[in-house]
Amino acid sequence: MVQTEVKRSNRRTAVVLWLIVAAFFFGVMVKYYLLAR
Repeated sequence: MVQTEVKRSNRRTAVVLWLIVAAFFFGVMVKYYLLAR
């Protein structure tokens, strides 16, 4: 029971980190796109 809770929280943390990285990468691409234009 505890292991499933830990696994679920770890997966949630991984998803949150992936969303942060994706948002940062998207922001950098938009900034470079606006600068290039």
